[in-house]
Amino acid sequence: MTKLFKYSPLDLAGRSFRLLMLHQGTAGEISCDIFEASLEPDRAMPYEALSYAWGSTDQSETITANGKILHVTKNLYSALGHLRNKENRILWVDAICIDQTNLQKRGHQVGQMSDIYRQADQVLVWLGPSTYETKVLMESLGKLQRSVSKPADWTNTDLLGRQWLEVEQKNYLDYAALTDIQRCGLTSLLHQPWFNRIWIIQEVANARASTICCGQHSIRSHVFAAAPGLLGLDPGPHRQAVLDLMPSPSRKANTQKKHLHTLLRSFRQSQATDPRDMVYALLGISDLGSDIVPDYNKPEVQVVHELQSLLFFGAEFARNLGQFAAMRHFLLELPTLTDNAFKTLIVRGRLDEVEELLRRGETFCLTDMIASLAIVEAGGMMRKLLELNHPNLTFSLDCFDYMFNWCSTETASLILNRAGEELRFITSGMAFAMSGGAEETEERGGISALMTTWASTRTILVTQKGFETFAGMGNMTAVRRILESADKSYRVTVDMLGIMQRQASNAVKRREILECLLTQHDGIITVDDDAIVWIIGIEDEKISGFLLRHIPSQSTPQITADLVDDVSFQMVLNDEWEHATGQEMAENITKTVLDWDQRGVLKFTPP
Repeated sequence: MTKLFKYSPLDLAGRSFRLLMLHQGTAGEISCDIFEASLEPDRAMPYEALSYAWGSTDQSETITANGKILHVTKNLYSALGHLRNKENRILWVDAICIDQTNLQKRGHQVGQMSDIYRQADQVLVWLGPSTYETKVLMESLGKLQRSVSKPADWTNTDLLGRQWLEVEQKNYLDYAALTDIQRCGLTSLLHQPWFNRIWIIQEVANARASTICCGQHSIRSHVFAAAPGLLGLDPGPHRQAVLDLMPSPSRKANTQKKHLHTLLRSFRQSQATDPRDMVYALLGISDLGSDIVPDYNKPEVQVVHELQSLLFFGAEFARNLGQFAAMRHFLLELPTLTDNAFKTLIVRGRLDEVEELLRRGETFCLTDMIASLAIVEAGGMMRKLLELNHPNLTFSLDCFDYMFNWCSTETASLILNRAGEELRFITSGMAFAMSGGAEETEERGGISALMTTWASTRTILVTQKGFETFAGMGNMTAVRRILESADKSYRVTVDMLGIMQRQASNAVKRREILECLLTQHDGIITVDDDAIVWIIGIEDEKISGFLLRHIPSQSTPQITADLVDDVSFQMVLNDEWEHATGQEMAENITKTVLDWDQRGVLKFTPP
């Protein structure tokens, strides 16, 4: 009885690894010789590296290795059977060339995998046996490969499209029917398990050249990568990211390493039989590759904790973000953890760590809530973030709006320069700043002048909230300018009247603003029902007259007793009505409302 193959030990101190010589043949028993080789340049030999999906770990098939039995999976057996040539072929195959049962040696070999794929003459991507649809697709792509000979032409999408059309027109099938078959074939290949393997990321990224193999057909990887565009098929973000990694004539190999954080986020949906490989498989293309050594003696939970500490600035900060025992759970939460890290670092004023996350390629959008916390907890942090002017760090319009309420003239200038054309609307915060803010200081005056000059050079719309603030702050100049050029309607609201009561406390100034608004009878100004109640409650005969004449220009207000009560209690919260209770205020307002109801000006619903 033939003995089982046993691995000879490798020199772990050197750059030794194993290769196999796949014996020639087209059918029958698959046999090979496994031998030791070296990655040292002066001792290197030509070989090809196989990239494939392991599939089931059940080693139900057998091949002959060095004259002895070696058990392999069905997927690998199929790949080796199809890859046999008329001549012997030197290959590197992970499941055969790495002793999977020896954890120490396995870790050593895994640490060399990026070099193994980088030094291979080419990487053979095995996508499984062919079907009729994949056969038609691969044959068409093969014809395209032969018709486009210049490397630079593969970056010319228009030329590729014309060449593809010529290839299609030479086919005996109807064009529409052919396209359907090809799309079906491409969809089938893109959904092969290979695309979900985490290991294929570094295998393809490190390749100097690669070939896609399906059944007996093979094409260069850059030809296959062009197929979705030629057939109008969306491969989805994960598969497109894999296709983008494939080497092309203009990019022999992906030499620029990315941060492990970015790689984990991009490929967190990939799959691995061993969850620790979700990290180990990316080390070869990561700029943190030397900071982590593959060690299969470490339990999963330890690998997760060490990874989290590495990505998030030490164990203590990482623990505060959350603790995880399973790699899959940690990776699924990685985008959320990254956002939370940004928030915490910004609020704590830790600029260096924020810059580090941005350097890794992470992105973040600042909101008004984060700005409010940062202004309180880390004074000056928002200005520093603006000065970074980093493309990966953006600011929501609500954030800018909030900052205008509190910023200095210099910071306001930074905001305007940073926002650029994004600021197409004047919101409440901008209107507040342009109106001089809560206190009449030289600083607020400078901001007001700066922003007014800035706005005068652009066509900018004023939002409803911005209009409320201009009117509430008593900025008559801005209100008149808005009404003169308004191409939309604005509302008089309770919020506007509340600001007006707090900021434009001078009764004469308030009357001037309300007179300006209530004498607009061209549909530009409407008054909310609760605002009608509020204006009545002011008990200013002249203003009430303006309102009475204005109401017929809009739809009939619907005033209820509950609305009168609600507005009355809001009004007594203002200092001007300290002498009145909510009930007294409501009774006075109700008298006028009943009178106007009888006149047919509005509709009142009693309790």
